[in-house]
Amino acid sequence: MEASGYTEVIAGNWEAARKSLAKAVSRSTEDPFLTYRLYPLSIAHMMTGDKQLAIEAISDATEMRPYCRHFWLVKAWIFRKSGMHSKAETAAEHAEALSEKANILAQNLNLPDAIREAIGLPGDPIQA
Repeated sequence: MEASGYTEVIAGNWEAARKSLAKAVSRSTEDPFLTYRLYPLSIAHMMTGDKQLAIEAISDATEMRPYCRHFWLVKAWIFRKSGMHSKAETAAEHAEALSEKANILAQNLNLPDAIREAIGLPGDPIQA
């Protein structure tokens, strides 16, 4: 489910990615890598237009692992896209305060350039 979800993210098949990743998350409640799955799920939710589920997924991730910069960058992007500018600014400031060092919990997803730039994801994405 997780691998299928990432494949669909890379292919830009957002609804299929969302379904696969949601299944992986639902089976990960006691898994320490749950946030690893919530991160791309929040993006898939956003790309399919479900802003509330996107906010919930990335908020869960930032609560569980508040030191992961990528999560905060995505949270700021989701808030901006949802018109919550004050919350977006707070999330962006939190992201800026964190290390840019790679984090195992936040794979550098291969997203369309416009989305990567809007989120502010660093470096080259992972390749399929």
